[in-house]
Amino acid sequence: MRLCLSGLEDLHLNDNTSHIENADLKKNRVINVVLAEDDNDDVLIFKLALNELEIAVNLSHVDNGDKLLALLKELLPDVIFIDVEMPCTDGISCVIQIRKNKDFDNVPVIIISGHENQKYIDETFSEGANYYVIKASSVKQLSESLKTVFSTNLGKLMYYPPKQDFVIGDIA
Repeated sequence: MRLCLSGLEDLHLNDNTSHIENADLKKNRVINVVLAEDDNDDVLIFKLALNELEIAVNLSHVDNGDKLLALLKELLPDVIFIDVEMPCTDGISCVIQIRKNKDFDNVPVIIISGHENQKYIDETFSEGANYYVIKASSVKQLSESLKTVFSTNLGKLMYYPPKQDFVIGDIA
C-alpha cells in the first residue's frame, strides 16, 4: 500500500500495522484525505501516524485555510482534517464555509489541534465538525486517535458524536 502525498514525497505503508475495524476500509478502497495544517512538523507526524494504520490513503496537504477552500472547489475528499489556527482563513471559519456547501454534507470534517481550549471545542462542535482530535505528543498516540476517526463508517453515515465523545485524545 502507498500513501500518496500531493506535492510531497511518497510514504510506503508498512505491513505490520494496526487493523481498522471498518468493512469499507478492508476492501482496499483508497481514502481521499485532505489535511490543512501550517506546521511542517505536525504534517510529518500526521503522515507517520497514518503510516501506522492499515489503510490506503491519498493525502492532499495545504498549509492555510484559503488554499483549503480553493482545493475543495476542485476535490471532494472522503475526510478533511483542519488545524484550528492557520494563516489566512482559520480552521473554524473553514468549517463554517464547508458546512454551508451541500456538496460536503457527507464529508466528515475533523479538527486537529494542539489547543485544548474549550471555546474552540464548543465552537467547532456547534459549527458542524465531526470530531476534535487533540494533537498527540507521539506518533503512536496520534495513530490511535486516527484509528478512532477512520473506524467511523466514513461516507455511509454522517456521524456527529454526542458532545462528551466529540474530543479524541488526551486533554492535559
